[in-house]
Amino acid sequence: MKILIAEDDVTQLNRVKLYLQKWNYDLAECRDGSKAWDIINSEDPPNILLLDWKMPGMSGISICRSVRKMEKGGDFYIILLTAKSTEESVSEGIETGADDFISKPFYPLDLKVRLLTAVKVIELRRKLSKAENALKEKGISID
Repeated sequence: MKILIAEDDVTQLNRVKLYLQKWNYDLAECRDGSKAWDIINSEDPPNILLLDWKMPGMSGISICRSVRKMEKGGDFYIILLTAKSTEESVSEGIETGADDFISKPFYPLDLKVRLLTAVKVIELRRKLSKAENALKEKGISID
């Protein structure tokens, strides 16, 4: 499973990267939101987006909104990784399109568990999509 880490703080980026490499994830990384947006729109985008809330270029929140407006926006699992931790911030993040929210500083096990959940959700979404397509091919409406 490919993960994009978009984090402007080099220390945080390297910390997250270290764990993800240890857990054998395929990685893409960047330090600003504009570059993250380019990666998301590439030919082979990552499945999981691990986004810092505040970054130069585009914020993680702006990326969430933009991704969810894309035709294939539902194919991405988005986790906001941020120093913000108020209930209002969590709510805003989820309302703008994030699937999950991790407050900094984070515990490695917390990150690992949330990524395992992301992988399961992506796999279930893919199975559901295949089943829906098979039903449509048979002329069965799913609406």
